[in-house]
Amino acid sequence: MAATDQQILDAINDALLAIISGKVDSVGASGRNLVNLGIDKLQAMKREYEAAVSAGSNAENGGGIALVRFGEAQ
Repeated sequence: MAATDQQILDAINDALLAIISGKVDSVGASGRNLVNLGIDKLQAMKREYEAAVSAGSNAENGGGIALVRFGEAQ
């Protein structure tokens, strides 16, 4: 079963917390040890998955774009 974007984001946050707090053992997601990626890569992945989760949330709520047409009143 594939992990959702939110589950991956949660794992990334857990890995970042583990690195920051010095508790780097047994942190992983989808069979990957995220801690070994390093903090820079994890931060980049975090931004990517935050955007994906946000986009998914917007899509579920009808999207985040409204089209408006301006012109003369008739």
